[in-house]
Amino acid sequence: MDIKLDDLLVLVERPFNRQVLANYLEKRELSLSAFARKAGLGKATLSRILSGSRRPSPGVVMKILAVCDDVKPEDFFAPVRYQEQQELLNDVAGGNTTNRAAERS
Repeated sequence: MDIKLDDLLVLVERPFNRQVLANYLEKRELSLSAFARKAGLGKATLSRILSGSRRPSPGVVMKILAVCDDVKPEDFFAPVRYQEQQELLNDVAGGNTTNRAAERS
């Protein structure tokens, strides 16, 4: 998988779509252990990612992408909806979308 670090850092701000990874494992009949070995990751790490108790770091995402070479990087990350996008922009600017919306009503 060939992805620029800057592009990956933008993607990892979104929620990780762990169902894509689960579907990948199921479709290829790969066990968690086998996938972990191929990716150079711990089985426990992948288990936590799949359960949703851990968010993958950019380094872990890179290892997952290296094994899932036929899956696009953006498929692993939920699309940012308009509201989430606005909240992210306001957070960066130091604002708070929720308070601003309440002030307008």
